[in-house]
Amino acid sequence: MMQVEPSSNGLDTEDDPGVLRDRARFLWEQWQSREDSAKLRSKRFPKTVIKAAAVQLLHQIASAEMAVPYELARLFQAIVEPDTRATTLPFRADHEGAVWSAIRFEGAAGPEERTLYSVANHLREQGKLYQARRESGEVLTAAHEYLVRLSGMSRDSVESTVRNWQKTSYYRSNVRMYRNNLE
Repeated sequence: MMQVEPSSNGLDTEDDPGVLRDRARFLWEQWQSREDSAKLRSKRFPKTVIKAAAVQLLHQIASAEMAVPYELARLFQAIVEPDTRATTLPFRADHEGAVWSAIRFEGAAGPEERTLYSVANHLREQGKLYQARRESGEVLTAAHEYLVRLSGMSRDSVESTVRNWQKTSYYRSNVRMYRNNLE
């Protein structure tokens, strides 16, 4: 069982990254054991206790300015149960592979290669490569299927699609980040 030294305000003020990671792992194991009927009920914490402890642990991790441990991220995902079809991206989820292909190409390209024409041609060529893979029997993801669809579109249509992506701050900031990391 976890030993916690309370501070004067009643909340734990731990800032050791190793201890915080261990606590995240412990909470994740507690959450998982809720569904495991082989474990004794007396050794499990109720959902409400795990949720409250997870929030407190997240505050401690933020105060310690450390990255959120994988187990805590999984715990919050299990608690929230997000819709896997939902997306926070400014474009459709099945377009993600094509958008990232365009971002990587534009970010790595020199100034003379950063034209709408060259990005569109790159996407169409990527789509043709995936089309060949599909024809050889490989099963493609939805993102790769969208690249195949782009390869069958006219250059003007693909340029129009890329132009719309380029209008989003998401696309522009990721291209800038890619360029900065290459320099």
